[in-house]
Amino acid sequence: MDALIFNGSTYIGDEVFSTTGVGQTCALDVVLGKTATYHVKVYNDGNMTQPIQIIGTAGNSKWAVQYVDYSTSADITASVTGAGWQTQSVKPGAYWRGRVLVTPNASVTVGAGLSLLLKGTSAVDTSKKDAVKMTTTRR
Repeated sequence: MDALIFNGSTYIGDEVFSTTGVGQTCALDVVLGKTATYHVKVYNDGNMTQPIQIIGTAGNSKWAVQYVDYSTSADITASVTGAGWQTQSVKPGAYWRGRVLVTPNASVTVGAGLSLLLKGTSAVDTSKKDAVKMTTTRR
């Protein structure tokens, strides 16, 4: 698996493998009433068609976090932040694409932040995994 995140001009993290998001991090500032949107891709770098298990950090009482499957626009948050959500089978060299929406509520003070991790893991070989990190700060 190879996870990438869009930094505003290009997807970063290609061929960078980390389960902590090092080298594959995007930081966005957001004002109250607005939503930070992150675009992610998880490639199947293997040699066989397989599903990808997607697991992500949940929101909390101050930050709403929503995970969306890009191709269907389905809200997959409950699964992603629970036991994980499994994509359809992904061919070698192809990818799953998603969006992560992060919104602060009125109790989030200026300068406060939230970091999220989205991991993609091979459903066939769980040793094959990668992650991207998203850091949102209220300004």
